[in-house]
Amino acid sequence: MHTTQDRKDAGNPYILMLIGSMPSNIKAVDFHWARAIVGRLDVVHLHWPELLLRDPARWRSCVKKALFGLMYLRLVISRTPIVQTVHNINPHEAASGYERRALAALTRRTRSWITLNPVPVEVPPGQVIEILHGHYRDWFAGCERPETLPGRYLFFGLIRPYKQVVTLIDAFVDLNDDSASLRIVGACTDPDVRQRMSALDPEQENLSAEFAYITDNRLAHEVGLAELVVLPYKEFYNSGAALLALSLGRPVLTPRNSASEILQQEFGEEWVLLYEGALSGAHLKEAMALRRDLESAGGLPDLSKREWDSISTAHAGLYAQLAG
Repeated sequence: MHTTQDRKDAGNPYILMLIGSMPSNIKAVDFHWARAIVGRLDVVHLHWPELLLRDPARWRSCVKKALFGLMYLRLVISRTPIVQTVHNINPHEAASGYERRALAALTRRTRSWITLNPVPVEVPPGQVIEILHGHYRDWFAGCERPETLPGRYLFFGLIRPYKQVVTLIDAFVDLNDDSASLRIVGACTDPDVRQRMSALDPEQENLSAEFAYITDNRLAHEVGLAELVVLPYKEFYNSGAALLALSLGRPVLTPRNSASEILQQEFGEEWVLLYEGALSGAHLKEAMALRRDLESAGGLPDLSKREWDSISTAHAGLYAQLAG
């Protein structure tokens, strides 16, 4: 059983592709509270477990905490093995005291940890296995792709403070290039971004935003229009957005750190462009020029290390081992 993030459409593509690619001897299902508390479980695999406890509505958060307690009690009594995938080195938002205690208790019972790249990560005692994040090429295979819009920069994904979208907006304004455009797409939980957008000059027509979840077809269209996807994250361990952009054949610009350097080594500097320090208009200009210089190589990024068959086989082997 896998936990997943809440979405307005079918679900988190990463989770659904992992479940869908499992060999026939493994029955993997998405998370459901009733199944977690009273259903048959051989192994529980958790992704972003903090989301099991959080909700904007206070009453729903209280209900989730009660359900979490029942699930935890069941897992303790049944001694069900727990696996956790490390998607972030540190939580991106502050946790309440109850959440910290609940997640710490869950951590103590976790038998195995899956890391998504070779960057060293501190995890509690237990088995550690590296399994790369799979690609999104098959997920978007049926979506139409538009012609690239010259000079288009794109940020997409859930807009949260650590992603530094305000810095991107300021860098684009500093770029001061009428032939360029910046598009921002994603549900927004960062009030500073909304405030910065509302403070823009009304005549800044080459900078637009849509603060909402969008369908996969719409997302593929937005990514297809972009010449360069910009992800100015303050912290970067694993980025599903970067892999999504690469899966759709679009290069990404992101800060230089251990994780992004590993990504560049895998895909090449024509697909993963890095900058140092605070993002600026000069960085955007240089990255776009470099992207165009390297574009002559053509083709698509090599995603062979991210095929789901090998990824699901590695997961299935771990599940079988834990289930005994």
